[in-house]
Amino acid sequence: MKNLSHPEIPLRRTRAESREETRARLVDSAIELYARHGVTAVSLQLVAEHAGYSRGAFHSNFSGKDELLDAVSSAVIASLAPQLGAILTSSADSLARLEGYIRCYVQFCAERPERAQALIAIVREQSQQQSGSYEARAGESLAGIVELFAAGQRAGQMRAFDPGMMALTLRSALDAHSMEFSRSATHSGTAQPGWEQLADEIANTFIQATRRTSND
Repeated sequence: MKNLSHPEIPLRRTRAESREETRARLVDSAIELYARHGVTAVSLQLVAEHAGYSRGAFHSNFSGKDELLDAVSSAVIASLAPQLGAILTSSADSLARLEGYIRCYVQFCAERPERAQALIAIVREQSQQQSGSYEARAGESLAGIVELFAAGQRAGQMRAFDPGMMALTLRSALDAHSMEFSRSATHSGTAQPGWEQLADEIANTFIQATRRTSND
């Protein structure tokens, strides 16, 4: 029974909390639209309207499209990076970590297809601009896998090759295959079955490409 002498008063959100909620809804709106239509075809007004806001509300929270793209990228990466980071820094040998990295990435794309497609769409858009900020972020995103390849070579588990080039090739393959895979899942509205087979095929390809043999 409620105490009538102390009526319950709904807590009012602070301005910062309200702004954070608005930004989160705009980011979610952008993720959905970018996943389905790509970045170029989606206007800022459409992002705002899809989230239930006016364009003015958008500009009260973001300075423009570049800031929105960065916010979307950060939101998606935050839901994937901890798992990938744990795999890359684990005590397993290099080839096992390589397989784990690939399986984790493909599983994410299969189970969270909108987020995966939105991120890949943004990467493609920014890579076409050839901006310095994109190149810096791309380098940071590949640093962990570059070090994994280098560690595998130092341990004698992997053959001689350019770790940077191999890391870029791996990421390109993951993005290309996962884009098609997640697109099917996005339009079907359900998690795409069979991601394990795709992950196994990519992992086997790169393990064979990097493994040191008796002939090396």
